[in-house]
Amino acid sequence: MEPETTPEKRFRWGRFSLRSLLILTLVVAAYLGGRVSQRNRFGPDLAGAWTANLPAGFEQPTTLTSLGEGRWLIRSRANNFNGVYKFRDGQLVVVEPEDKRMMGLAWKWLDDHLVLVGEPPGHPTGATYLGTELIPEAESE
Repeated sequence: MEPETTPEKRFRWGRFSLRSLLILTLVVAAYLGGRVSQRNRFGPDLAGAWTANLPAGFEQPTTLTSLGEGRWLIRSRANNFNGVYKFRDGQLVVVEPEDKRMMGLAWKWLDDHLVLVGEPPGHPTGATYLGTELIPEAESE
């Protein structure tokens, strides 16, 4: 008589269907996408002392202060830039300018500093400030 053989048991790691894998992938993507959208798109924290390098060659001390919820206060001796700004479409756009004629100012993050890429039509102050660079104080020294 032959000894009775029992079928070998296989260890199962779990049973995943393609649908389960797709749902898991979507949940992870949504989680990571939400975390990325909460980051500051401009790199470092903007709060602190900066130097405004104007196209005419002048340098003006400038301060950026966080007001929370993506809002920033810019105070500068170059008064035309003063006001409250908000992040919109990857730019820091003025929403409450100190000088109402300056509605339309927009700064874009470029490498390690901000560059003025938008200003009001018609140059209400008589000069253009496009290309003005805001450089963090630590770098401008």
